[in-house]
Amino acid sequence: MVIGKILNWKFQDSQNGKGLPTPVFHLGFWICFWVIQSLLMSRGNLFSIYLVKNIPIVFLQATIVYLNTFWLFPLLFQKRKYVAYFLISAIVIYLIFSTSFYFIRYALSTVNVNVSFLKVEFTLDFWKIISGASFYYLAFFCSTLFMIIKQKNTDGTDSNNTSETKTIEIKDGNIYHKVNLSTVLFVKGMNEYVQWHTTQGTYTSLDTLKRIEKEYKNENLVRVHKSFIANAAMVTAKDAKFLHFKNKQPIPIGRAYKEQIKGRI
Repeated sequence: MVIGKILNWKFQDSQNGKGLPTPVFHLGFWICFWVIQSLLMSRGNLFSIYLVKNIPIVFLQATIVYLNTFWLFPLLFQKRKYVAYFLISAIVIYLIFSTSFYFIRYALSTVNVNVSFLKVEFTLDFWKIISGASFYYLAFFCSTLFMIIKQKNTDGTDSNNTSETKTIEIKDGNIYHKVNLSTVLFVKGMNEYVQWHTTQGTYTSLDTLKRIEKEYKNENLVRVHKSFIANAAMVTAKDAKFLHFKNKQPIPIGRAYKEQIKGRI
């Protein structure tokens, strides 16, 4: 499952198809990372030995990155289960760190390096774990930071562009009108009917504000009054009692909705 997601993680421009195929990019990235990390660890001395030593280390770092990116982060962090996220991540990193000595021993033994000092050790020494597992914690925290930044950028793009790209159908009498949500100013409730006020005109349809609020809760449409839903992106001014729109009459802000519209309008 994780491997399948990795292979589908495109590093290319979806509009023009430019860029390297995913497997090539990932492989190239980790090869460059392996060489640079080996160079930094060796400081120019015994570089070839550190290249061999870092093969299992970088492989395990990559394992942590992909486990975090495609499993731990989406299943726990994004669902705000922060305690479980960091606890399970710490256990995974500890197990990887403790068993990494076996893989390092095997890699170094292929180039006739004395590996008697490397033993598989499940230590409980806190500082020994922190210092020894620093490479794995670095991979974990960097991947977490990357995913947080990516998530914020995605959320910001979605919130800014959702109304611009979504078109709905409004039945006014016997005529169906295609209306882009980005053109909606506000919706006024009138018992079992609603009135859509848009930049193109006004449409009356058989509907309810409750259904519209539920249907478009992830859009820029925000309930601001028992009788009004406003498009946050189209509000030009706001005071204590009213929301203002360009070339339209203001609509009232209900007392019960003042708190929930903070930060959205």
